[in-house]
Amino acid sequence: ATAAARIYRQNFPDLKIIVGNTSASAAITASLLRHGFDASLVDYIGIETAAGQTGMPEKLWEGGPQGAYLARDVARRLGHDLPVTGCYEYTARCQRNLGRQRHAEFYVRDVLMAHAYNYRHISPGLLYDAGNAYAHTLWGGGGLCCRYPLLYPKPAYVALAALTNVLDRVQFRRKVPTGSLTVYALEFDRADGRRAYAFWTPRAAAELALEFPPDADLEHTDFYGAVSRPSVDAGRLALVVGPAPQYLTGARPLSAARVARQITEPEPQGFRVADKLDDATAWTLGKDQSLTKTSGELPRHVPGTFSLRQVEDPERGRCLELRLHGNGALSDYLGEYGVLDCARPAEIPGEPCTLGMWVKGNSSWGKLVFEFQDASGSVWRTHGNEWHDWPGELSVNFDGWHLVQFPIDPRSPILYSSPGGRCQRVKGGSPGVRYPIRLTRLYVVMNRKALDPTEFQPVPPAIRLGSAGGY
Repeated sequence: ATAAARIYRQNFPDLKIIVGNTSASAAITASLLRHGFDASLVDYIGIETAAGQTGMPEKLWEGGPQGAYLARDVARRLGHDLPVTGCYEYTARCQRNLGRQRHAEFYVRDVLMAHAYNYRHISPGLLYDAGNAYAHTLWGGGGLCCRYPLLYPKPAYVALAALTNVLDRVQFRRKVPTGSLTVYALEFDRADGRRAYAFWTPRAAAELALEFPPDADLEHTDFYGAVSRPSVDAGRLALVVGPAPQYLTGARPLSAARVARQITEPEPQGFRVADKLDDATAWTLGKDQSLTKTSGELPRHVPGTFSLRQVEDPERGRCLELRLHGNGALSDYLGEYGVLDCARPAEIPGEPCTLGMWVKGNSSWGKLVFEFQDASGSVWRTHGNEWHDWPGELSVNFDGWHLVQFPIDPRSPILYSSPGGRCQRVKGGSPGVRYPIRLTRLYVVMNRKALDPTEFQPVPPAIRLGSAGGY
């Protein structure tokens, strides 16, 4: 590798050398640097996230855009501060797996994540799906337009056009602090001298309070490109942001941004409560090693030390608060999990195909896992490794109250496309879930730190749990 790189440097000095194109490229970067490869011959570590597919762009694991953090961290630990950029396979998403809207949202957020890491090369997807049978694969179906020769634009094409109109030829300036690790705001310098801003969240909506100078001359561009002139009251602007990014441009820079409120979505029609989780005596902290994972792909987690208490929440009233007494000696990559056993398991009414629980989050990118027993005595768990929950449906990637939902049956209205199935049988021989079912145990994974989205930051060590049930 060193010999080849030197030939390029000496004979083709105008060419850039990118090392990688192996997902996060962390392993090959480590291998090269550990064995004496000259780091001065590397212009960029290349990130290839074609494996990402239905994985949420902001989620830390090897197969998605956050693989950039892993590659960069490997180089730092080996004494080199190397920039990261996109390879020619950054990224691939299939509309048939994600649905039209989420497909568009994920592609746009892939691009924004690349900007947050200051990539010099950003190439999302294919221009159009392959015109032959390769279109049926995960990679050949990642087009922004339908397969050749139809070439009809998908919503992702329109959304990326809107992004390009705002962010063409920009220079990334900074991550704007909002007070939440999962309410993102990026600032850019435009070629026309104006400032541009992109705002989004991974899942739940929030209202931002933005402050601009009176002469900022603001222009708002929504996800699909509609342009408007927002009303600014005394230099202040309220902007509701969510998983579909939106943009502001102004003649003057943003002075401050903060989350004014977290927006709680309405409860799904037909949601029926099995346990209000308002009585600390009904749940006890248990011990279980079955979620322990200290090697292989992220996420990794080990049992942690937690405390559980009953509290009065100003929004939802009486509920339970789970607090992590974290082990600071652990790697930032290791989460810690607690086990909550139900003393009197309650039946979830009806034949629910979707489980849900109200959670007041801490943006730690932890995880909630349901365990339930069916009528045959079999025990099921909404848990697996990252190959099981790529879309992050179980992730605590929000602040404020949010209903964490998970489909346990194909009848669920939630489009869930991830390898590994919806839930796993951990005890018993029933080939499928047999109703009625009872919620018997909860696992809660919490991280002491989370990405902002490009550097680890500490998170509050507690979350709150409200009503659990299904529909």
